[in-house]
Amino acid sequence: MFKKYLINILFVVLIAGFAYFFAGVNLALASGTDNVSGWAWSSTIGWISFNGADYGVHICAGDSDSHTGCGAGSDGKMVGYAWSSNIGWIKFDPVGPYPSSPSQAAQVDASGNITGWARACAGAANADCSGGTNSKAGGWDGWIKFFNITLNFISSPAEFHGYAWGSDVVGWVSFNCAEGGNCNNSNYKVTTTYNLKPSAINLDIRQTADYCVAGPSITTSWTFVGDNQSAYQVQIFEGNFATLVKDSGKVSLTSNSFSTIENIKYNKTYSWQVQVWDSSGRSSGWIKDTKTVTTPAHLYPSIKAVGFSWIPVEPARDEDVSFSNNSKCYGAGNVETDCSWSWTISNASYVAPSSPTVKEPVVKFNSVGDKPVIVRATDPDGNWCEASKSVKISVKLPKWKEITPF
Repeated sequence: MFKKYLINILFVVLIAGFAYFFAGVNLALASGTDNVSGWAWSSTIGWISFNGADYGVHICAGDSDSHTGCGAGSDGKMVGYAWSSNIGWIKFDPVGPYPSSPSQAAQVDASGNITGWARACAGAANADCSGGTNSKAGGWDGWIKFFNITLNFISSPAEFHGYAWGSDVVGWVSFNCAEGGNCNNSNYKVTTTYNLKPSAINLDIRQTADYCVAGPSITTSWTFVGDNQSAYQVQIFEGNFATLVKDSGKVSLTSNSFSTIENIKYNKTYSWQVQVWDSSGRSSGWIKDTKTVTTPAHLYPSIKAVGFSWIPVEPARDEDVSFSNNSKCYGAGNVETDCSWSWTISNASYVAPSSPTVKEPVVKFNSVGDKPVIVRATDPDGNWCEASKSVKISVKLPKWKEITPF
């Protein structure tokens, strides 16, 4: 065991010579502001620095990130170089072919897990960390694989947690002292100001109108995933994303819902999509909901909106009370059609030929007080609306007949 450890130490010393040589090669190390900083630790090669005056590691923050190596489709890609005084430059976006799965350079996924490969340039055939194995590196190819490394976004800035493995030369690389339980001895860690690409989940679209008093309306909602929502944009389409009928534009609000009546029609199916922005201005891109809603075929009965009335306005017990209303029912194309009626009138009897199923019944109330009256109108498709009021019934005044006293 001691022999193997001694051999590794001697090998690191040898590699350090190559690292010194490669350190003089212009690698175009820094471009833009790097968002990764701090130190990692290897018991074999010692400290690894993730940022310096002319070098650093960066995690690409989407299409708008202008950092060298970032751009379209680069969200979560790690680029740039770290530095070890023992093995020199470590590149985080080396080209393949890679030793084994996963066949990619270091990459942060949508959940904050880091997988893939970095490479120590001293183990590569070329100074830019490309090519096969350096013929003078004793068979060491410089590859370092990320194992179970995650970003903890509860902390600010986010902290790396976990280990990478770099063969016997580099050994296990710890990115946070918390893994070894020795933060009291050396409080090291690698951190980043990178945020995960924002997203939206729990997408929903629903009709929120009371069709008895209003026309069609749609409400969409979502749950934001990310640090903090700074803006949103909603687009609503007629059909399956066929015709755009409403675009909210970019709205700088933290609200997680959007409602509209604009261009929403009867007897139509609607779909929608949303994109959200986080506090740093990163967009989720368009996220489509798989659900749709279809509005009613036509207007609902108007009884709730129109209401009803009665004569006399202040009726008495046992007095004929005539109800009337101007409500309508509708069919296809919002063409007026007949309604079915249902009256519920407390403590009253219907005056023939009136009945609970006529449009405008006549009744007599058999007691005094406030009497609830409910009428329901139903169209031929079964859509119904109700209106209700209270009728105050008083005592019927006696009839007076004037007579002479003598």
